[in-house]
Amino acid sequence: MKTLFLAIAKKHFRIETLETRNRDALDFHEVSVWGIQAALQAAFDAGRQAAKNGGELAVPPAVGGELLKVSRRCSATEAYKIRSANITVLLAQLLDQKRLHAERAAKEPQHWGFAGDLAELEAAMRRAIAAVGGAYTDD
Repeated sequence: MKTLFLAIAKKHFRIETLETRNRDALDFHEVSVWGIQAALQAAFDAGRQAAKNGGELAVPPAVGGELLKVSRRCSATEAYKIRSANITVLLAQLLDQKRLHAERAAKEPQHWGFAGDLAELEAAMRRAIAAVGGAYTDD
């Protein structure tokens, strides 16, 4: 649950941590009422979704491609959820970059460097799939 709260705080208030830091400038934040409403709605929606998923809370990805940090104090389950949310953000960024890469490649169709970039990316993705227990094949 702490992971979900942190993700909502980061997304709606740009707050990096919910840990007490014993400094007013770090522990108190000025936020808008519409931001509070959006955060409460996100928490409500997460609870509703958890009820549909048998009590499993999903951690929303951070806004703007920001990755969530894994705290030393979080449990293995919380760390897993944070890493999973980060992977979702990174995959979205990868797809955006691939689209931009394709646009650049289209402007230089004879340039083999673009195909080489994708070969390197493909190999990295195969290794990533193998890292989570999938089949890794060198074609």
